[in-house]
Amino acid sequence: MFFFRKPDIDQELLKSQSVYIKNDKKGESDIFRSRGNNGQLKDHISYFYEDLETGEKKEKKLYTSVDCFYNNLAINGRDSPFLGRRVNNTYEWMTFGEAEEAFKNLGSAMINLYGYKPKCEFEQTLGIYMVNCPEWNIADFACLLYTIISTPLYNSFDNASLQYIIDNTNVKLVITHMEHLNNLFEISSKSKTLKHIIVCNYGLTTIPIDKLEKAKECGLTLRTLNEVLEYGKQHPVEPVPLTPEDVFTICYTSGTTGTPKGVILKNKGICASLNGYFENAGYNVHKGHVHYSYLPLAHVLERVICHAFQSYGSRIGYFSGSARNLMSDIAILKPDDFPCVPRVLCRIYDTVTNTVNNSGFIKKFIFNFALERKRKYLRRGIVTRDSIWDKLVFGKIQDVVGGNLKFIICGSAPIDYNIIEFMRIVLGCQVYEGYGQTETCTVSNIQIYGDYQYPYGSNIGPPVCSCEMKLIDVPEMDYFTNDEPNPRGEICSRGYNSFIGYHNNPEATKEALDEEGWVHSGDIGELLPNGTLKIIDRRKNIFKLAQGEYIAPEKIEAVINNSRFISQSYIDGNPLSSKLVGIIVPDVENVVSEIKRENDTTEWTIEKVCQSESARLLILQDIENISRNFGLNGYEIPKEIELISEPFSIENELLTPTFKNKRIQIKRYYSDVINKLYEKVNQ
Repeated sequence: MFFFRKPDIDQELLKSQSVYIKNDKKGESDIFRSRGNNGQLKDHISYFYEDLETGEKKEKKLYTSVDCFYNNLAINGRDSPFLGRRVNNTYEWMTFGEAEEAFKNLGSAMINLYGYKPKCEFEQTLGIYMVNCPEWNIADFACLLYTIISTPLYNSFDNASLQYIIDNTNVKLVITHMEHLNNLFEISSKSKTLKHIIVCNYGLTTIPIDKLEKAKECGLTLRTLNEVLEYGKQHPVEPVPLTPEDVFTICYTSGTTGTPKGVILKNKGICASLNGYFENAGYNVHKGHVHYSYLPLAHVLERVICHAFQSYGSRIGYFSGSARNLMSDIAILKPDDFPCVPRVLCRIYDTVTNTVNNSGFIKKFIFNFALERKRKYLRRGIVTRDSIWDKLVFGKIQDVVGGNLKFIICGSAPIDYNIIEFMRIVLGCQVYEGYGQTETCTVSNIQIYGDYQYPYGSNIGPPVCSCEMKLIDVPEMDYFTNDEPNPRGEICSRGYNSFIGYHNNPEATKEALDEEGWVHSGDIGELLPNGTLKIIDRRKNIFKLAQGEYIAPEKIEAVINNSRFISQSYIDGNPLSSKLVGIIVPDVENVVSEIKRENDTTEWTIEKVCQSESARLLILQDIENISRNFGLNGYEIPKEIELISEPFSIENELLTPTFKNKRIQIKRYYSDVINKLYEKVNQ
């Protein structure tokens, strides 16, 4: 059967994935676009369907998230399940009709009870401050139906950031969960804008007296979502038409080295961005498709996916609120897709390979034999979970992720393409590596469906059809657009998915968005011969070593974090030193499995692992191996490391709300350790 099966896509199409527009500007590459849509930029999602009367194939153009929702409602019907919440060991669903009623009731209450005005732009925005849940979607779409701007607030924001963003965006009302009330009470005396709070915990019918009294003392109104929805039902307001040019949201970036910046995105960016995904990755969402929502909705990636996948009939199942329950959620929900960061795939890879390696010779032989048989399918351009090897070997692993998985979207950092290949084989699903920023409405590149071969190494695919791209010279780092064999330089993009500026921050806007509308990413790319792009370096947060070489520590951290022995890393450089040093949080389980000897009765805690010279040398050698495999230069490989037992976290203020290193704080926190590492490495 598989001997005669054709590749998932004509392999000839993969040899030229971009089209080029001549650009004569000195220090710049030609402009390149996706070859999809005949090289034309597109500002909408195309929903293709068959006319039931004529049998003709027709196209419906969707320009906003509201268009996507109502198309979804038409596909599935008002009584079909839409928003799912895990309750014990099952998912309970809100229907499309119930959701639409909640959108309208909340929007009506925002206007008649809280005094919001449709299309008031930045005069008043709504704060959404909670983990992913159906109520997040209700708040989001209430704003969309009544053309009110929303401002997501990360659960993990410290109070200073919380107050800064609330005041900077004129947040008058916050919808939240009970566990965040004390934070809002604490900042209320300093905030110039916060006046009202709605709490929406599942099953909450009344608010405790002490919370109501505290709210009154703070000069705040405090109501349950049910109260507010009932008010809106009794005082209805007709929805206000939304246009693609209306502002959708102000989404704050992480602030790795300073104050968070509020990215202003228009509604057209949502559909433009995700149509680009569909054009590259295939129209792989369908009626009844189940999306698993667990990445923070306060971040634009998860939010855009939840909105735009609705265009083709998706429903959404939310995680149960704890990262520890992810695999349990997935087993119950049985989703068709979930987005992830590289670390999640690395964890799955480590778990599977460790299990196989400890399973005995025969099972290990059978697994590796099946792996190689399916690798041959992949080399022919075929991803499947219907082979005999899936039934005999890989089926149990596929069942762990629900058994229905069609695709995984992976981004935010480089990942070893061998791991992506492993996932395509073992899970039998598409794995797309993509690239984008909050400033480009999350997606500017994604791999094409059927491109599994990597003739030029790992890549993030061509541009999506909502934007065009170019590279510009970065002479201080020796990257030039006339480099041989391939152009290299800073990645710039321009299109329908571009942001319009940072809220109340013209200086930062000018740095990131030039007069011609190009968004300057700060990332260094290499344009490969097949029209795909490869991320090779980082322009921001660079420093110079003693010998004059420029270093991008975030790039190095992203590479070495592919080590199964590393949980977190921080790389430091010094202009007085020619060598790099690193702070490493080890992955205890994987390190111990490697260094533990037979009959070893030691109770290996993370503190003992950090004190072990064997563990340090093991990790240092693995850093060397992985760095070489990823093509890092010798001067980019850290020569000395210290293992630490306290992970970087939001609580100890060493991570941003999007789990990126706060470089200044880490350097200050571990200054004594870093200084000793330099003394050691420079001896």
